[in-house]
This record gives sequence, C-alpha cells and structure tokens, in this order.
Amino acid sequence: MKRSILLTKTLLVLGLLISSHVTAGTVFTPVLMSLEVDGTTVREWSWELDPGQADVYQYQGGWMNSDVALSWDMQYDPDPYIFSNISIINLSSVAKTFTINTTLPISPSFSSSYMGGSVFAQVTDQNGNGAASLAQPPIYRGKVDGATVLELLSFIGSTSCSGAGCSTTVSDYDGLPGVVFAADPRPVGASLPGPGALSTIAMTLMFTLSAGDRADFSSYFEVTPVPLPAAFWLLLSSAGLMGGFFRRSLVPSIQ
Repeated sequence: MKRSILLTKTLLVLGLLISSHVTAGTVFTPVLMSLEVDGTTVREWSWELDPGQADVYQYQGGWMNSDVALSWDMQYDPDPYIFSNISIINLSSVAKTFTINTTLPISPSFSSSYMGGSVFAQVTDQNGNGAASLAQPPIYRGKVDGATVLELLSFIGSTSCSGAGCSTTVSDYDGLPGVVFAADPRPVGASLPGPGALSTIAMTLMFTLSAGDRADFSSYFEVTPVPLPAAFWLLLSSAGLMGGFFRRSLVPSIQ
C-alpha cells in the first residue's frame, strides 16, 4: 500500500510538471491590435488564427482618419513571436502621442522562458517644415500575460532631426544578437531569462510624434519556452518502470 501511494504521488508530481509545459488541446483566440491617440482608443482590429493552415501568419493593411494614417505588415507565430513593420503619419497640426498594442494568443502555455526583443525607429520630416521629433521613452514594451517584462528605447528623451525632408534613426535590443528585420530568419534565439506564459504575449509601441511627420518601426518580440531537462525525462521513464514493478508486486500470487 505504501509503495502504491508513493507511486501515485510521484506520477502526480510528474503530471503537474508536464502540464506546466503542455496544455491539453489547442485553442486560439484572435490576434488583437489597437491604436490609441492621446490615450483614447480610436480603432481596434482582430484576426483569427487557424492552427491547421500555417505556422506563421501575416497580416497587412492600413487605416486613416483626420489625425493619423497608419499602415502595417505584421507576422505572428503562436510558438511564439511577434514581428511588425509599422508606418504612421501624424496628420494633425499638433504633436500627438500614439500607442499601438499588438496581442498574440499562445499555445501551449509554459512555466519558464527565454525572451528577447528589438526595435528600429526612424522619424522623417514628412511635411517639409525642416524639423521632426520622436519622444516618450520607453517607446517599446514587451509583455507576457499583460505584464511588461522588457523595455527598449528607454535611454532617450527624444530623437530629432532638422532640415527640410530630414530623417534620423535610433534602435535598441536586448536578449538577441542584434536588431531583427523582416528579411532575417526567425526565431533568432532569445537569451534573456523570462517568465512563464499562460495565454498571451504582446508588444506595445508608445511615442509622441511631431505634427505632420512620419515614424517607421521594425519591432520584434520573442518568448521561447525553456525545455524540460533530460533528467526529467529519465525520471519519467524510471517512474514508468517503477509503476510496472509495483503493479506486479501488488498482484497476489496463486498457490
């Protein structure tokens, strides 16, 4: 009886460890993207993920109103990573603060991770008045289950240029070999220790853009599950052998 209880406890612990890395079934909710202007949400988008169709999903589009013109080229992998190319023009006559949120559902969940992110930003004097500026650090935030776990471009107060049609760039990365661009292979190998993830990863770009000017971003966020150690699978195999032994020892012999 004691050996049977020990086996049950051992298998229960192993089951909990496995379930922390793998969920039963694959259920996807939509990818979400939203645009805020000066703290007010002005537009939201959602795209369905079909796990039977592709490993990587790509969405392209654009939208505008009287204050802003936005275009995007987004790539998502539920495994998971987010990559985005964003172009935005401030069509108003005053500086505006824009926030672009992208949320990706993930499956399966996992208990620990390596993560990394990068962002490349360019600001351009779109209206030709001889100046352009981009501010509001940290411009980039990587999030897991709604909590910020990585901040980039937090070291600048603003980046600006002068001269008609001028442009300037700034970039930052952490947990990756360098800045990730559209033509680069992915995943690139995140190395920054990160948290576990239950349901989502997300990327937020928040910045203040001068009136009449344009900003372009290439941004990337990757969260990679930490694989279970080989010793775990050896323990699991041993538990299976122990189970067979205990079952045989509990069967009464026939005299």
